[in-house]
This record gives sequence, structure tokens and C-alpha cells, in this order.
Amino acid sequence: MQALQSYLDRMGSNFLTASLIPALGFVTLSMLIFQPIMPASLIVRLGGTFNPLSESGLIALLFTIVLGFTLTSLNTFVFKLFEGYVLLWRFKFLAGKYQKQAKQLRRKRELLQRKIDRLSSSTSEINQKYLLELVDQAEQMDTYFQANLPFKDDDILPTRFGNIMKASEAYPRERYNIDGVPMWTRLINAIPDRYMSFLDQKNNQLSFLLNCSILSALFSVLCLAAAIYQFVLAQLALHNSSSPIYFVQIDRGADVYTQRVILYVAILLLSFFMAYLFHRASLFIVSEYGDMIRSTYDLFRFDLLVQLKRKPPKTIEKERFIWQEVCRFLNTGDAGKPYKKYKYYQQAKADVRGNTG
Repeated sequence: MQALQSYLDRMGSNFLTASLIPALGFVTLSMLIFQPIMPASLIVRLGGTFNPLSESGLIALLFTIVLGFTLTSLNTFVFKLFEGYVLLWRFKFLAGKYQKQAKQLRRKRELLQRKIDRLSSSTSEINQKYLLELVDQAEQMDTYFQANLPFKDDDILPTRFGNIMKASEAYPRERYNIDGVPMWTRLINAIPDRYMSFLDQKNNQLSFLLNCSILSALFSVLCLAAAIYQFVLAQLALHNSSSPIYFVQIDRGADVYTQRVILYVAILLLSFFMAYLFHRASLFIVSEYGDMIRSTYDLFRFDLLVQLKRKPPKTIEKERFIWQEVCRFLNTGDAGKPYKKYKYYQQAKADVRGNTG
């Protein structure tokens, strides 16, 4: 037990909250729900029962720990699955739906801007009130777009979850010219422990919901398999046929097996609905998590710059230029000197001089 406790302590709250609890619920429900259809010979081998609260509790604990560690190891894969990088990216029409939404938002934003431009020169009190309403609508539209969709159409993913995450990852590039994904592993070392605990807590909540959604969907698949299995037994019992598998005994009437089919189909629908609810709940958490990622760059990017031995800039233009050089060096190992002969490099330096006087 001490060895197990030391493992759990090393894994931390991410394992306990995000993986172990969903795994425990999945294993416990599976043993309780599927016990009636387990072959008698298998139950005898397990000590005469398949109840997780009796002699089979050790088996339940073993399966729970294995499943918990599996979910923890697959944490990145689960995130990528819900973002749409796995499987769903093949269905182009899913991403096309969000690309269409982005184009519609941009079109509405342009129309609002035209109205704002026309009314900005008006001195009428009524027009000025209407102008304030339009400006407020434009700001709300910009806020929604930046929180839910990436800036570029090429970055749009086939799921809403993925687009919210992608929008938060693209934020540092659009704001500060920071390549967010590779820079994140450096930035976390500049984040204070108190703020990092908030990030970990939000990440644990998100992982918990995603794991619950995955396990609920898996449970519905098991219920489907159980329903098919009981339907086959019902047909064999109805025709007084023997089982083709030696360890499966047909010791119930066809009506019992039919009732089990109905029961497992009902549980299937319920578990599938729970998977949907967990996924919907994750969308609220991922929005908050994305906002925290954005605020992390807003608050601690200068601390990272100091750790990278660079002086904090005085203007946003110079800051963007510095981050461009830093990201190029970290990504390619090039300090930027060979790029002095290129026009875009000279233009960037000229822009910096012009904005800093």
C-alpha cells in the first residue's frame, strides 16, 4: 500500500481527479451492470461473485488503477481527439461549417463598421446613441470571434472544442508575435506557483470531463455489445438451440433475454446522452481555460523575456520584433543575423526605429 501511495503522490492531483475517479466509476458500473450476463464459469473463477463491493473488490481496484494510468498516459491524445486532429480532420465538411461561420461573422463585422463610419461624422443625438450601440455590438462580435475561432481560416478545426483551443493558442502570435505552442514550455517556468495551481485546477477539470465523456461513450459501446449478445441468446432459447460456445449456458427463457436487450438498449441511450452532456460541459471549461492561457501571456511574457536574457521593450512594435527574433532562434537555432540582407528584416527594423523615434 505504501508503494501504491507513493505512486499516487508522484502522479499528483491530475491522476487522482482527472483519471482515477472516472476510471473507478466506469469499472464499478461495468461490474454491476454486466454481472447478470457474465458466464457462470468466469464468475466462479473470480471467487463466486462479480460484485466490486465484495471479494472482487481487488479486481475492481486493479482494473481501476490500470485504466486510470491509461487515461493519464493518453491525456494528450484525448485532447487531440476532441480538438479534431484525430479522425475528424478527414471530414472536411465539419471544418467547412466553422469556416462558413467565420466568414459570416466577418461579413457582419464589415457591415457594422460601415455603419459606424457613416454615423461617426453625424452630430445628431439620436445618431450618436445608435452609434454607441453599434460600437458595442462590434466589440461583442470581436470578443466572440477571438474567443471561439482562430484568426486564420486555415487554422479552423472540425470541432468547436478544437477551435476554442486553437483560438487561445493563436492569441500570442496575433498579439505579440509569439509562437505560442513551442513557447509555452518555456513560459510555464516563469509562472508563479499560485497562478500555476489555478491552471492545473482548470486543466484537471477539463481532463475529468473529457475522460468521463470518453468512458461514457465506451460504456454505450459495451451496452450495445451486451444487447446483441442477449438478443442472440434470446433467439437460441426461442428455437431451443444449444449455445455454439461451450462456456455460455442458455439457462433462461427467451423473454428474460429479451427484457435484458431492452434494458441494455435503454442504458446505452442514457450513457450516450451522458457522454454528450460531459462534452457540452467541457466547452464551458475550455473557454475559461483558453482565457487563462491568454492571460498567462499577458501577465508573464516579460518575466520570460528576462529569463531569456533580453531587455523588456518600451513599445509594442519593438516587443513584436524581439519576440520574432526569439522565436526564430528557439525554433531554428538562427539568431537572425543572416536575415539582415532580406527586405522584410530591414523593413521591420525601420518600423521599430520609426515607432521609437
